[in-house]
Amino acid sequence: MSDKKINALPSLTDGQVADDTRLVPIGLASTGELMYGTVAQQKKAYATKATVYTATGTEGSTITPGAPVAGRNILYIVREGNFLYPTVSGPDSTQYTWDNTNIGLGVPVSGAGERFMILHNSY
Repeated sequence: MSDKKINALPSLTDGQVADDTRLVPIGLASTGELMYGTVAQQKKAYATKATVYTATGTEGSTITPGAPVAGRNILYIVREGNFLYPTVSGPDSTQYTWDNTNIGLGVPVSGAGERFMILHNSY
């Protein structure tokens, strides 16, 4: 089997993908290094995560969610049931900015307990 190219290997079945203990080969294109990891490890590495941030009431127009959001790609934010959309500057009431540390809001946090669900990549 080691003489096969990656595109000649058989595909995993749905059952095999659901088996978190199954080993799957991984190749780093930049170095050519080959290794393996379990399905569970790869889910952690490549998954989409949801992080809930609950405001303290002192944030103003900037929230700092910290780890695990810091430095990640944010896919979207829900603020108390309302979607916020990304913008590069000057967010309005339906938008946010992201500098890999802080989320800038168009409308300040209304008070302690306001919730934000942040969907982001884990890598």
